Order: sequence, then C-alpha cells, then structure tokens
Amino acid sequence: MNSSDEQPPITTVGSTTYFYIRQNDTWIVAVTRADANPALVFELIHRFVNVSETHLGGIFNEALVRKQDILLYELLDELLDFGYPQSGDMNTLQMMVSAGHGTTSSSITSQATGHTSWRRADIKHSKNECYLDVVETINVVANSHGEVQRAFVNGKIMMKAYLSGMPECQVGLNNQLRPDHAQGSQSAGVHLSDLNFHQCVRLDDYDLKGEIGFIPPNGEFELMSYSAATDIHVPLIVTKSVNAASHAQIPTIRIRANIPSEFHVANIVVQVPLSPTGKVRCRSSTGKAAYEPSENAIVWRVSRLGGGSEA
Repeated sequence: MNSSDEQPPITTVGSTTYFYIRQNDTWIVAVTRADANPALVFELIHRFVNVSETHLGGIFNEALVRKQDILLYELLDELLDFGYPQSGDMNTLQMMVSAGHGTTSSSITSQATGHTSWRRADIKHSKNECYLDVVETINVVANSHGEVQRAFVNGKIMMKAYLSGMPECQVGLNNQLRPDHAQGSQSAGVHLSDLNFHQCVRLDDYDLKGEIGFIPPNGEFELMSYSAATDIHVPLIVTKSVNAASHAQIPTIRIRANIPSEFHVANIVVQVPLSPTGKVRCRSSTGKAAYEPSENAIVWRVSRLGGGSEA
C-alpha cells in the first residue's frame, strides 16, 4: 500500500498469501495460509462489495465502512463461516442480517436450506412486473487502418423481478444464439461461450430446450452472462493518420459509426494517450476535444453520431 508502483493482486509473504482489490479509497484483503483457489477468493471479495453496496445503499468507500461497520461485520459473518464461503445470495443475506426486525428464525432456516434458498414463498406485490436488460461490452484490437484484428463481446442479461409468490418464468433465446457445445455449433448463428447462469436457473431445461427456466429472486439480479468471439460487428471504427508539418507530427483521428443510418451512437468518449507534454491544441468537427493533464491524454467527447456518418 505504501509503494508507488503497481502491485500484483496476489502477494505471498513467508507462508501467508494476500489477495486484494482496491475499491475507490478502500482496500479489501483476503488472507490465507492454505492452497486456496484464487478465482474463488476474488469472486468472494467482489461478491462482498456488491452485497454491501446493495444492502447499505451506497458506494463502497472508507466513509461507508466507518459508518456501517457493524452491518458489514454481520454480512461477513453470514457470507463466511470459519473462512469458508456460505451464501452470497443477496435476498438470503438480507433476511439473515435483518433477523432482529420481525423475521422469524424458522422462516430464515426454511429459506436458507430449502429448494429455493434465494426466495421466500410469502412475497406479495400489488403489481406484478419484471424487466429484462441486455448489457454488452465489446473489446476490439484494430490496426492503424481501422481493420479489426481481434474482437470479442462480454454480455449479461440483467433482470428486475417484482412478482408475487413462487412464479415460474421462462426466457427464450433467439434461434440464432447457440452455445458452443450445442449440436451443429458449426452452423450459422451467434456462438456463445463462457455461459454462466444464476443459481435459480434449471440447467437441464436449457440443455434440452434451449430455454432458460427459473423461479427468480425478488428484485434485481444477473440472470446469465456470456461471451462471443465470432462474427462480431464493430459499431465504431477508429482510424488515425499523421500529417507531417514543419516541426511537428499532427495526427488526425476519425471515428465512423458502422451501423445502419436509422440508428445512432450516443455519448462517445475517445481517449488519446500522450507522453508528458506542455501545450496541446485540438480542433474537432463534432463534439468537444481537450487535453486533460490529469489523464495525460486528449479526451474527445461526442454526444451523438448518426449511423454511417464520420467525425
């Protein structure tokens, strides 16, 4: 923590291993002397941060830790038992931590050990509704001519469920979406890999029918996540050219919306890293560009770019 250099996320001192992440102004550290699975440890740390932010309704930082240290201890006490992960389900943890506020111990035990530990059977809503959002992040490596060398997508399906009782839900996927292990996976379509489902999903239904069947937790949760690395359509193409001036190299950067004309791309931010420099002048045909010394980069912001157009 005292070093100015970037430190590896796993550090071993003698026989003790430290795993850590930094969340805003706070370090969350896990310590072990056993041969632990690093992926499990980091999943647990991130789950603790997510559960804390959801339960306490704030950003995980030093002020939150100081203000809510008793509740954080209670969350950790239920999340872990003698160093072993127990339950990271938000609904179950909320019920356990708030056990002193009218929740009976029998209902807690029934939920925590029952067939659907992520949901109580007595939930009631005056209006039954649910929402689905598909959130995708595309990562692209392109050469100086804008030709894509490598691209892959990480996606997740987020759901908000406000349904009474124990509802049976089904989500059907487009027939063009195929898991890589499915029969005929070499055929046309979008091939999904690294599928990861919420514990409420019945995996047999998905393998047999290609449908996601589940009894949802109450509130917001991640239904599934996936990745795709074939036939990726890149929505933005970025190219750079350099015009040689008398004493300087003046770069021109272009972005093109590689989507149909009836759509548009919103809130574009292009960051151009520079070596430490003094004075920088920028001109942009669209949006605003300026040198930001704190980032040591030119930051170009475009609020809207129509499909097929260029800036």
